[in-house]
Amino acid sequence: MTKMTLPVSFNEPTSLLQRVAEDVEYTDLLETAAERTDPTERMVYVAAFAASEYASTIGRVAKPFNPLLGETYEYARPDKGYRFFIEQVSHHPPIGAAWAESAKWEYYGESAVKSKFYGKSFDINPLGTWFLRLRPTGSPHKEELYTWKKVTSSVIGIITGNPTVDNYGPMEVKNWTTGEKCILDFKPRGWKASSAYQVSGKVLDAQGNTRWSMGGRWNDKIYARLTPGYEGAVEPPT
Repeated sequence: MTKMTLPVSFNEPTSLLQRVAEDVEYTDLLETAAERTDPTERMVYVAAFAASEYASTIGRVAKPFNPLLGETYEYARPDKGYRFFIEQVSHHPPIGAAWAESAKWEYYGESAVKSKFYGKSFDINPLGTWFLRLRPTGSPHKEELYTWKKVTSSVIGIITGNPTVDNYGPMEVKNWTTGEKCILDFKPRGWKASSAYQVSGKVLDAQGNTRWSMGGRWNDKIYARLTPGYEGAVEPPT
């Protein structure tokens, strides 16, 4: 992930392929989305799944090992009815081609990143697009196609202080079959601890009208509320 040699102590005992497999931890959200008859409600659960991909980054400041070209990793969950497979298709830059499948959905994309070292921080900018083919039970469409791109991940305080992981930037989840989309904003970490991990957004119907407002923290819980025409974010209950 970097062009300079780092001590092995900077690594954690996992490969980059295993780290990508952690993105499918909360596939229960996709199962729930497939059962919803309202397309905007399906979008809420799909967007929540896209945001949940960052839940495992808390405290993960160490660098995973770069897999060898052609290396593969398979993760099967018979209890949840899905399996995940990824292959390293490029060594430098490191790119992995991933595929996951279940009876109600298929999830695939490429794990490609562009990294930049700023001296005191390290930014990882994802380049690939992620695709979801959802098979809703109550939809007139046999299959719906969703896409999104991941936001920037940053490790702050590498040289001095306590290293901290932050994920920030805009994310747009779009349903190309029916036209709905969700706009999420991962807010950058501020000076106050209370400003960390915040995410807010809204779900728009096919006509561009706001139907749901979303908010919460990507490391804890994300909330959604039906708010037709309202542009505000949803704050976690106190």
